[in-house]
Amino acid sequence: MIISYHPSPVDATKSWQYSKGFVSRDAQSFAELAETIGTKVWSPILWMDGKRKQDNFLRADLVALDFDDGEMSLEEACRIWCDTNHIIATTKSHGLSKGGKPACDRFRVILELSQTISELKHYKETMRCLVNAYPCDPACKDGGRFFYPCRQIVSVVNDGYTEDPVFLSPWKEELRQNARLQQKAKFQSTGIYPIWLNAFLEDGCVIGNGRNHTVYCAVRRLLELGVPECEVVVRVRRSPVVSKSFSDSELESVIKSACDGHKRSLHTQAE
Repeated sequence: MIISYHPSPVDATKSWQYSKGFVSRDAQSFAELAETIGTKVWSPILWMDGKRKQDNFLRADLVALDFDDGEMSLEEACRIWCDTNHIIATTKSHGLSKGGKPACDRFRVILELSQTISELKHYKETMRCLVNAYPCDPACKDGGRFFYPCRQIVSVVNDGYTEDPVFLSPWKEELRQNARLQQKAKFQSTGIYPIWLNAFLEDGCVIGNGRNHTVYCAVRRLLELGVPECEVVVRVRRSPVVSKSFSDSELESVIKSACDGHKRSLHTQAE
């Protein structure tokens, strides 16, 4: 089981340092895995050159679910995954109030996959299904997700079942591609954006995985619709959520990442 971790000392006040520099560890046992997630900034995802962003996704042998709002207890989680290979571990805010929310069980569930996921779209589809099935943080779906060290290992199973990845079928991928082509044709003939994109641009609405992810997706979608890059930057900057909460350097970083991802996507399609 390959896992990514960051060799730098853990410092939650310097989250920016975890954008690159991740290294991999091939854990031969759940004991090794538990040691890493208990002492290091880590992720179940392996990224190209250790640079933490979705477009650099290489593989995942594991998935991690984050339970942070008290809708599932530790006892219930241990019961649900009792016969599945897993590590269940509490987070630093377990049993404490957090962000105005009352104290509750706060923990992560790390599951071993029955086979390695080597494409981002299959990872995100697998995570989407798991997030829909259990009351965990939807930000878990992000292909650039990392976690701070867990506080205490609560449960470990080594000899159970493994979680099956969800692979998109060719017909489902074709349906999605056709829907995007139709949205592009509609936009180019009428100037009407897809509903979620218009909500972001006009009202500053943030979709599931947070503001950075929303901006990233908005930039990618605008480029896919055929909007020139210079216009994309202007339109995104006008969004209420951007103008109120983003620094220039942070916004430039997200936009550059999205533009680079779009260019790589075009290159892959051309091959």
